[in-house]
Amino acid sequence: MSADAQEIEDNSGYSWSLEYKGDLVGNATGGLKRGQVFLGNIDAIAQFNGARLWNLDGSTVFLYGLGNHGGKPSSLVGDAQGLDNIEANQTFRLYEAWIEQVFSGSRFSVLAGLYDINSEFDSKETSGLFINSSHGIGPDFSQSGENGPSIFPVTSLGLRLKWSPNPSVYIQTVILDGVPGNPERPNGTWIQWGKNDGLLSITELGFVHGNDAPSLSRTNSSLHDMRTAVGFWAYTSQSETLLPGSSYSNWGVYGMVEKNVLAEPGVEGQGLGLFARFGLAEPSINRFGLYISSGLVYTGLIHGRDEDQVGLAIAIAKNTDDYREASKLGGMKTTSAEHNVEFSYLAALSSHASVQFDLQYYHHPDTNPDLDSALVGVMRWVISF
Repeated sequence: MSADAQEIEDNSGYSWSLEYKGDLVGNATGGLKRGQVFLGNIDAIAQFNGARLWNLDGSTVFLYGLGNHGGKPSSLVGDAQGLDNIEANQTFRLYEAWIEQVFSGSRFSVLAGLYDINSEFDSKETSGLFINSSHGIGPDFSQSGENGPSIFPVTSLGLRLKWSPNPSVYIQTVILDGVPGNPERPNGTWIQWGKNDGLLSITELGFVHGNDAPSLSRTNSSLHDMRTAVGFWAYTSQSETLLPGSSYSNWGVYGMVEKNVLAEPGVEGQGLGLFARFGLAEPSINRFGLYISSGLVYTGLIHGRDEDQVGLAIAIAKNTDDYREASKLGGMKTTSAEHNVEFSYLAALSSHASVQFDLQYYHHPDTNPDLDSALVGVMRWVISF
């Protein structure tokens, strides 16, 4: 799309985008079996500017359609964390549909509708290069709940509030249906609120250092030299424990930091960034009670390849004692943790296309001592309009 066409769209009060990701995944050794699978993901987004369309400053309407097809890479490796972040059931669905109002004078915003929490909560821009799902939202959180929290590929209705009292601090909170979609009907879009679903609440406090104040709108981004955040999540409904006989409230905490540690002089966005995250979850309910990750990403490392990115990251998901005991009672052997190391290089071919080469090493896939360590390669193509 040309710049002139984009300007016409912006002036008309609406914009749209269409993106296709295609992944060829091959397991070279270890895991469940050797082999290859192909999978794809389609994102179709429409955004409407309320100031131009209905004279309501600060309002936005956002629609997001999602489609997935192809194989399941985890069927090759048997991993628990999710080696490919576009793996999902083959279906098309309405993924997000929300309206947001930003009150600029009070540095406050409200968003309501079908909403992906990982778009703003437990979200790290630096780790966006990596394909392993754990670098999006930690498995200590992503695997909680009856049908997961409201994240890819199934979302639920929610109400999000965000406030930035000064240019260095933000606090955001959201309340959502505790069971996204319909667990018995995984395809398509299902918006229902069962009487036993309960609620999921999340609160995140963040601190930023850099040129921009925290963005109040989901559709805008901010440039920060450093960001730290801590979050707390909890379900109101009771969850059965891993060892039978009890039920408790499910909860967890997470913390993160990302920082630009080396900036190339005179060139915005190029240089070395790092991130680190930890997460804790209620050990009597959740499989992964501790998760730790960290990584480095360099943008523009090679002269003349200013948009290319290269990175290295590690993700460690540790089983709880209760999970290991429950597995032992069921006749399953386990190790203490699943380790993933990922190396990735993204080459920008144009403003509308890129190719990414990704290599992942899994030690103790699914914490199963009978599975050999796996070496997995991914080639991802991205085309956007």
